[in-house]
Amino acid sequence: MLKVLITDSNYGTCQYLKTIIGSQTNMSVVGVAHDAHQARALIKELDPDVVTLAIELIGMNGLAFLGKIMTLRPTPVIVISQLFTNNPLLAKQALKLGAVSCIQKPILAAQSSTHFDSFSKNVIKKLREAVPQFKAAHQAALKTNQTIPARTAIRQKPLTLANGQMSQALIAIGASTGGTEAITKLLRCLPESSPGIVIAQHMPNGFTHSFATRLQGLCTVQVQEARHDEVIKSGHVYIAPGATI
Repeated sequence: MLKVLITDSNYGTCQYLKTIIGSQTNMSVVGVAHDAHQARALIKELDPDVVTLAIELIGMNGLAFLGKIMTLRPTPVIVISQLFTNNPLLAKQALKLGAVSCIQKPILAAQSSTHFDSFSKNVIKKLREAVPQFKAAHQAALKTNQTIPARTAIRQKPLTLANGQMSQALIAIGASTGGTEAITKLLRCLPESSPGIVIAQHMPNGFTHSFATRLQGLCTVQVQEARHDEVIKSGHVYIAPGATI
């Protein structure tokens, strides 16, 4: 079941989207937000699969909120707005910020039933495509992450732990959405005698395994997705599974 959160300050639009999504047996509206503050709280509480987002929001521009979503809690977002016809650059900006697609919203009181039928079909189509499209975009971003040549890390007092021993020292790293490139650069610099490293990287569920696998092929240290109660060993890097922190 695809869980959808609707975000729009227009109550009529919210009701119309609820009707469209409710007509599908494999989709469900889990919440409706009328401003960015409410939407942020519901995203954290309900963990929707897809968010529909208007640009015209009370209190905060929808594109500004879109940027915050992609920074703090990356989620597939479809932007639905009446503004695209007169300002197509808004759609380009939304896609650049991370939206999976943009849909022109019809004027509720001025369009024919044929137009609304076309809009409804487009909404359903974009919702079905949103999650796989979002995952593909993130995986492509991981593959194209720029890295620097490996080099020896400089320390005043090098550690002498043998690789694989229980680590007597620990490095903990926390990173937000844009941290994958920085983490890649850092880990490629480390020798296999490094202390154990634990990483909390802000990523959706499923992406951290791919990220760890890619790093394993680039680094001297051993990189893996962390498992519960695992012993931290020197020369090893453990990445917390996505959506668990």
